[in-house]
Amino acid sequence: MELTIIEQRILKILFKNNGKMTIRELHLKSRTSTTSINLTLINLERMGLVIENKEKIFPRRRFIILTEKGKKVAELLVKIDDVLSS
Repeated sequence: MELTIIEQRILKILFKNNGKMTIRELHLKSRTSTTSINLTLINLERMGLVIENKEKIFPRRRFIILTEKGKKVAELLVKIDDVLSS
């Protein structure tokens, strides 16, 4: 199983932001279209790397949360970036 560049970027952004963000925050930080983010999140959810959680007070507000598996993968991606940049 391979991760696309956008999937890797989303995982790293989530990891660096405590593993939980809204779709809007992801959109702004990744500078990726919302359509691309939504498709990417579907794939990441299928792989078991993220889950979606809708806020009860504002049901339109969706949080994307790294799973334990997602945290491990994202941590490795960040470490790889660190090695490559040193």
